[in-house]
Amino acid sequence: MLLPEHVDKYLHPIDSSIKIDLSSKKLNNPFSYMPDELSLKAVNHLQQHLINQQSWKHDFGLHEESEDSMGKMFGVLVVEASDGEIGYLAAFSGKLAGQVNLPGFVPPIFNMLEEDGFYRKAERKLNDLNYKIKLAEEHPDITDLKKRLKETKKASEHKIHEAKEEYKRLKTERKNHRDLLLHYGSESEKSFEINRLNNESRDSHRKYKDTVAICHLEVGNLELQLNQKQEEIIELKRIRKSLSSSNQDKLFEQYSFLNTELKSENLGSIFIEKLGIKPPSGAGDCTAPKLFQFSFKNQLKPLSIAEFWWGKSPSSEVRIHQNFYPACKGKCEPILNHMLKGIELMPSVKSIRVIEPDLLETIFEDDDILIINKPDNLLSVPGKIKAESVYSILRKKYPNADGPLVVHRLDMATSGIMVIAKSLHSYKILQEQFISRTIKKTYKAFLEGPIVGDSGTIDLPMRVDHYDRPRQVIDFENGKQAITYWKVIQRTSEGTLIEFSPHTGRTHQLRVHSAHHLGLNCPIKGDDIYGKISDRLYLHAEILHLKHPATGIAMTFNSICPF
Repeated sequence: MLLPEHVDKYLHPIDSSIKIDLSSKKLNNPFSYMPDELSLKAVNHLQQHLINQQSWKHDFGLHEESEDSMGKMFGVLVVEASDGEIGYLAAFSGKLAGQVNLPGFVPPIFNMLEEDGFYRKAERKLNDLNYKIKLAEEHPDITDLKKRLKETKKASEHKIHEAKEEYKRLKTERKNHRDLLLHYGSESEKSFEINRLNNESRDSHRKYKDTVAICHLEVGNLELQLNQKQEEIIELKRIRKSLSSSNQDKLFEQYSFLNTELKSENLGSIFIEKLGIKPPSGAGDCTAPKLFQFSFKNQLKPLSIAEFWWGKSPSSEVRIHQNFYPACKGKCEPILNHMLKGIELMPSVKSIRVIEPDLLETIFEDDDILIINKPDNLLSVPGKIKAESVYSILRKKYPNADGPLVVHRLDMATSGIMVIAKSLHSYKILQEQFISRTIKKTYKAFLEGPIVGDSGTIDLPMRVDHYDRPRQVIDFENGKQAITYWKVIQRTSEGTLIEFSPHTGRTHQLRVHSAHHLGLNCPIKGDDIYGKISDRLYLHAEILHLKHPATGIAMTFNSICPF
């Protein structure tokens, strides 16, 4: 445990003019929050430090981007000391300027870069094994054997193919000869020739089999020689695997996290034992666990947390300079569930729409379909959050309707037009239209600021962020195609009104294509995942074109944009 005087190196003062009732102060939810006055003061202080400090150098890409430019997530935690002093702690995710320890920032949970530590020692052993394996695999004897084996396999395949073709040709000739004997030969000729042909058949088959056996023997001998030469490599790889596994298990033990009761749990118990999954790479190196670990270890009471991005956006994720972001769910949520156990948190800033079935606005209805106007912050279908949804409301209203009712979804935060199928037959026909992309949708969105251009096409493939669902990322290798057509409707001093016509319907497609630096590079107003929280997400499904599932008549429905 750090000595009390050492805490002063990490506890930074906050403007004492701020008056707050600490007796009723609850910690904000790290996964859903808006920074309060305390944390904003801390953030401003830390950002000024990032601009002015000269003790270390890191290329954030703020002025001139290069291949080495890299933004970084920072966090502040406002805390109260036992003597009532209010200050804040600062942390960064992973490494900064090639270091895990920098002046003024709380230390890491575990320092993997410590030269005399077990991790660096094991890393050096692994590097040594990798070098030995590389040398062994590149040894002239092995490379020569691999080359000879490849050539012999190719030659053997050719020989076997030729032998087989020859065997088939001779077999056909013998068959034709037998057919002639049956029609024209004498009995004595038939007997003699058939006996000769049978002998030739046996000899031909034996010759073919011998060729196959010789080829396989040549290949087998070379494979045996190669396996013998590679036994050392196999053993080295076995040792490497064992050392790597042992090193990883030991590493999980070093990442041990305290809570307010000073009870400790490590990555192994949190992820492997409780969740049955391997800890994600980098788990425990994010800002929030570092901040809470230091505060609990030194009896500092957490009051308010905020995390922000500083610098160039990464290539895949949406990360905007100076924007605030919640803690990630894949890496941090399991850890913080333990660390914050027993702490009463402020409610999530996300609101859930409470609506009565009769108040769900109907735009059109007949025996086959229902066109509704979904309000913002209402789920389309039931989710993890226990709340009403379009599906649950309509299931109560139409208890006898067969089929899934909801043909397509809008994000909870998105308002606008939805088509509902009142029968399984209608559902299947409408679903086919969505799959074939004959149903057309038009959205209105108000972006946070100005954008370049008046119209265009965004083609950025997407996939889910496996460590932070439901967040989506851009992935040119493994992502699914996502295409959006857009045009500017109006430019104002507050932002830009856009019309979107998505060609594909990926999760969060319009939100990511708006916010990502390779897209419009400007988030939709109120986007609490990719932009900044506001009174609502300014995204509305305005127009829907479809063919009626019963009549086949083309129909267009409108929902007036509320912003």
